[in-house]
Order: sequence, then structure tokens, then C-alpha cells
Amino acid sequence: MSRIRPTALVPALAFVMLSGVSTAAFAAGEINEDALAADRKACGQTCTSKGQSSAFCEAYCDCTVKAVGEQLSLDEYRDLSDAAAKQEPAPASTVTKLKTITNACRTEMGKAPE
Repeated sequence: MSRIRPTALVPALAFVMLSGVSTAAFAAGEINEDALAADRKACGQTCTSKGQSSAFCEAYCDCTVKAVGEQLSLDEYRDLSDAAAKQEPAPASTVTKLKTITNACRTEMGKAPE
């Protein structure tokens, strides 16, 4: 298991931690659009607070949230959200998958992977 440290978070990890997703978001067996919308908003706020332009953040967060919705299973998303809410380590495989997503989006936006 990897420990997620808020001070070391990339914006995409922060959006999962900050989204405050309820269990209702998981009721349909897939990641709910409302949860992803909350993630997109939190991602944008975190990204711009780190000094990135709003144009970059909008494109980056759209890319990241879309990929999360397509590539993370509901169980992976739930595990990551639960771990963040409890400030506990998230499953390393899920963190690795999320970092792969965020790095792909950073590269797509012309930024170096973290």
C-alpha cells in the first residue's frame, strides 16, 4: 500500500480526496457522473491553486477525469476515495494506475510527467 500525502498530491489525486463522494455515487455499479463532476471541480481548484493557468487546468482535469471514468473500476475508485476520506494508505496498484493516467494527461498537455 502507498501512503497518499496531501502535500505531495498531483491535482488528480487531490480531486479524489476532496470530492466528498457519497455511497450514492456508487449505487449503479459504475462511477456516477455527479462524482466525476465533483472530481473535475476539485481538480480544477487544486490545479489553479498550484499556479497553473485556468486553460491548462480545464484541459488537464477534463482529460484526467475522463480517463478515471474509463479506466478505473468502481472498486478501485471506491477504495481510493475511502482511503483518502480515512487518511489511510490507498492500494498501491490503484495509485500507480492513477499516476499513469495523470502523467498521460500531463504529457498530452505538454508538461513533463511527475
